[in-house]
Amino acid sequence: YNDGDTTMTITSIVSTNPVFRVTPASSVIAAYDSANFEVRATPNSSQRETGHIIINYGDGLLPESLLVQTGVISGVGIIVSGIPHDFVLQQNYPNPFNPTTLIRYELPEPSIVTLTVYNVIGQVVATLVDGQVQEGYQGQVWNASNSKGEALGTGAFIYSLNAVGIRSGQKFMRTNKMILAK
Repeated sequence: YNDGDTTMTITSIVSTNPVFRVTPASSVIAAYDSANFEVRATPNSSQRETGHIIINYGDGLLPESLLVQTGVISGVGIIVSGIPHDFVLQQNYPNPFNPTTLIRYELPEPSIVTLTVYNVIGQVVATLVDGQVQEGYQGQVWNASNSKGEALGTGAFIYSLNAVGIRSGQKFMRTNKMILAK
């Protein structure tokens, strides 16, 4: 639903797991109007499949995502609310990327979070998040620039999530690798 007073352009809708497909893959929605999208799953096994549906907008708006999951009885379930059970750092999407990528993470409680990008020799390139973040499914877009706003060249980068739960004091730290390909 577009609750704004201007036209909303969805440039693409993609899935982080090829099991899920969305149609249509793009749309233009008039002000105060809505559009329907169908999410289909073609699982490769009887195992539960999980992924994110990434919605990319025109006009410089940040992407949004929905967590989707296959179910034995229900088919595809879209999890639009709720609180994660564990701390999780997802693989960025897309990867490789150019010029932006989305880094998703999950917090089961309000937490003090630092999300940092490093080059391959361990130097800090950019700090994307540094402070308190509410519980839930979170995402941060990185535009392949350093802390000074300078564009970076092709290469491998490491991103690290450090989180400390405010209520429990539980500590979480994970790193993942990503590739910038220009």
